[in-house]
Amino acid sequence: MLASWVADRDQFEELCRQLHGAPWLALDTEFHRESSYYSEFCLLQVASPTQVALVDVLAIESLEPLWNLLSRPNATTIIHAAFQDLEIIYQRSGCLPPVVFDTQLAAALLGWGDQVGYGPLVERLCGKVLSKTSARTNWRQRPLTPEQIEYAADDVRYLGGIFSLQTQ
Repeated sequence: MLASWVADRDQFEELCRQLHGAPWLALDTEFHRESSYYSEFCLLQVASPTQVALVDVLAIESLEPLWNLLSRPNATTIIHAAFQDLEIIYQRSGCLPPVVFDTQLAAALLGWGDQVGYGPLVERLCGKVLSKTSARTNWRQRPLTPEQIEYAADDVRYLGGIFSLQTQ
């Protein structure tokens, strides 16, 4: 599934409308933390059963539609190693999603090891080896390279499948 790039308010609001009925949302954030006490939120990656989108949060003034989307009580927000992502969400919105499923915590509870990385989890459960060439990148830089875009999309592309396998 190809990832769509969302970089303006109208596209963002339309994406949130499309995602509103999804039973789950997979979420990841990219940020810049160097030289600052608080993380600078740079990129949101989101997936649903039907789409993957990369949201340039540096180009969108208000993320209110996202906070409304994440606050739905009947939807699950799937995140791998959720702490830093939830920290950014809370700092920006003052609230947290009511239902969060952390695939890293689930892996530990299933006896697959403590603090299993996302890449090894994807390889184990989905049979896909992820590139980590953009793991230490400047997410404030625009435009993103094709490698950065693929890396960012992969960070959410497999979370729904992992969630399904972990909850069977």
